Amino acid sequence: MKPIQPGSARPLGASWSRRGVNFAVYSSHAKRVELVIFDATNGAEMARYDLPARTGDVWHGLLSARRAGPGTHYAFAAHGANEPENGHRFDPAVMLIDPHARELSSAEPERSRVIDGAFDWNGDRPPATPWRDTVICELHVKGYTQLHPDVPEPWRGKYLGLAAPPVIEHLRHIGVTAVELLPVRRS
Repeated sequence: MKPIQPGSARPLGASWSRRGVNFAVYSSHAKRVELVIFDATNGAEMARYDLPARTGDVWHGLLSARRAGPGTHYAFAAHGANEPENGHRFDPAVMLIDPHARELSSAEPERSRVIDGAFDWNGDRPPATPWRDTVICELHVKGYTQLHPDVPEPWRGKYLGLAAPPVIEHLRHIGVTAVELLPVRRS
């Protein structure tokens, strides 16, 4: 049995199951896409696998559970034309973070990391707002809360500041149903 099978084009990103990890990434102009696996402790490259299948513009493959699971660090290497004048800058030596990664490693350089998608909501339920009713507010935690006069001083510039009742009340008042945090760096 090959270490990587065709897998599925959906969902995009890395999806773990008992069979292994399905990797799917969109690229309409790539000629070939490699999955690159890294050692989680020292960041060294451990293996490369060509994604064996393409459905439309989605490249995909299922890497066996023996080779990948939650915690696996990975990136993509895309092969194709290097024609900047046409907007194509393919360079397989440049490791690409998965645009659909649900977690990034904190090591430098950053890599995508496979997660276990199961989450115990402890009786809580996700909001499940229909897309037609969704209003997303993109914001920086620090920029939004640092100078906010109704956020308690010790909470300003911190995640906790977003949980301040006046902040939540204001976001609800203007119709926001979801908040998307812009780049967050660990200190």
